[in-house]
Amino acid sequence: MIGLHGTLKDNFSAGLGFDGIIVSLLARNHPIAVLLSAFFYAYLQVGGQIMQANSDVPRDLAIIIQALLVIFVSSQAIFAYLKQRKLMSSRGGERVAK
Repeated sequence: MIGLHGTLKDNFSAGLGFDGIIVSLLARNHPIAVLLSAFFYAYLQVGGQIMQANSDVPRDLAIIIQALLVIFVSSQAIFAYLKQRKLMSSRGGERVAK
């Protein structure tokens, strides 16, 4: 950070933590998939900026696609958790009934 500009820039990494969490969610913490999902996520972000600069399409469209992607990945994990919880509760109910 300091080497390129010679000074410490304020808000240099604003929002990078949230982007890292999203990339990790997309990759499901798999090391090689993290690289692929990072490139995909960066492609969405840069593509949204280029799309806004070169046409009348707002960058918000790319942000909506990113949000839907996170919702779908998160919902898959939530549904898997709820399914496992339901199976555990049904097994526990059978033990009590016997």
